[in-house]
Amino acid sequence: MPVLLPVSLLLGSLGSLVFVISRRFRMVKKTLLLQRELAQEQKKEDRAHKKSKRMKERAIEELKRSSEQKHKALRNLGAINELMKKVDHDLMAGDEEVALQTLIQIISLDPNHRKANELLAKLYLNSGQNKKAELIYKRLIELYPFDPTYYSNLARSYYNRQQFQAATQCYEEALRLDKNNPLHSVNLGHLYSTRKDFSSALAYYMQAHRLNVRDIQLMFIIVEVCLHNTNPITAREYLHKILDYEPYNQQAKTMLGEVLRDLKELA
Repeated sequence: MPVLLPVSLLLGSLGSLVFVISRRFRMVKKTLLLQRELAQEQKKEDRAHKKSKRMKERAIEELKRSSEQKHKALRNLGAINELMKKVDHDLMAGDEEVALQTLIQIISLDPNHRKANELLAKLYLNSGQNKKAELIYKRLIELYPFDPTYYSNLARSYYNRQQFQAATQCYEEALRLDKNNPLHSVNLGHLYSTRKDFSSALAYYMQAHRLNVRDIQLMFIIVEVCLHNTNPITAREYLHKILDYEPYNQQAKTMLGEVLRDLKELA
């Protein structure tokens, strides 16, 4: 009995010590976990603060850049207006090369200046620099996709380089955007005539004629295509139309006589 009492006391003390140590370990573990969570939250706050700071700095930079661009645009506007006056003067004087260089200068100040790009592309097209014209017309189409003139002029540059399929697509797009303009149908007629597809050419020429019934020159073109396409009856019809508008047109009278003789021989 005397021995058991000290042993019991020792075991009780050990148990209490283990309990205290275990409790303290749990408290330390909980404290460390809390510290870790606080550190993570602090990191999140620091990242959010840095992100917010960066966004503010970017916004300030963008405002500065936008303000600088506006001031630059205003400064350039006056210079561009003066240069455009010079271009008009040079073109009226026939100094196309000088005008071309001035237009390049304008576009360096304002790459999207519509009139300057139009005039430059036209000068390139008229001087046979078709590839340069194509680049400008493609850009104009990107900026103004519903202007049929750009498609028509781009088609002309393709036509000049004998890229007939690309030219056809552009002329057709011009016609789709501007159905009441007979010029687009005439252009398609010319293109198909060049390709010796006289049936398609005739269809487009007649489509153009329906929009401009008094165009004598167009009716003569239709007659020529009919004769190439072995269609003297339609040729006779259009020669009569020409003479209805111009009874004394000698060319129409001569051609009509030849067509009538051919039809008589066929009969």
